[in-house]
Amino acid sequence: GGELVATVGARNGALELEIAATGPGLSDEVQRRVFEPFFTTKSTGTGLGLAIVYRMAEAHGGEVTVRNCPTGGAAFTLRLPQWAGAKAA
Repeated sequence: GGELVATVGARNGALELEIAATGPGLSDEVQRRVFEPFFTTKSTGTGLGLAIVYRMAEAHGGEVTVRNCPTGGAAFTLRLPQWAGAKAA
C-alpha cells in the first residue's frame, strides 16, 4: 500500500543506493536496533535481512544507514567505496 523510490549515484568517492518508502517512518528504538541480528517488528521473519546487509557492506568497506524522511517514511542508504579502476556509468 505504499511507494518505494530507489536512487543511485556517486558522491565523495562512494557509490550510493538509497531505498525510501512512504509510511509512518521508524521509531527511535527501531532505528537503533534495525541492524541487530534477530531483531524484527514482524510476526513472521527472522530479523536477519538487514543484519546481513549491514555486515556485507562493512566487509566491503562501506556502510548502511537509516533515517526518517522529512515528508514521512524511512530511507536506507547503502554506501560502498568506488574502486579506483571502476569506470563511471
